[in-house]
Amino acid sequence: MKNDILSCEFNIDTACVEVKLTDGSMVSVYCIAVENKYANNMYEASELGCVGPQNAV
Repeated sequence: MKNDILSCEFNIDTACVEVKLTDGSMVSVYCIAVENKYANNMYEASELGCVGPQNAV
């Protein structure tokens, strides 16, 4: 899979990054799951850009 990417967009409704490939398939990455896996504390989460007023509910 070299340069098979047609588009890559963040879907704010699903909190997923959606990657469309030239063969018609789509990969969806659930960003909250990635954050939960790699951010062990609030300081690491802020490094990932997950904490702050822009992300407040």
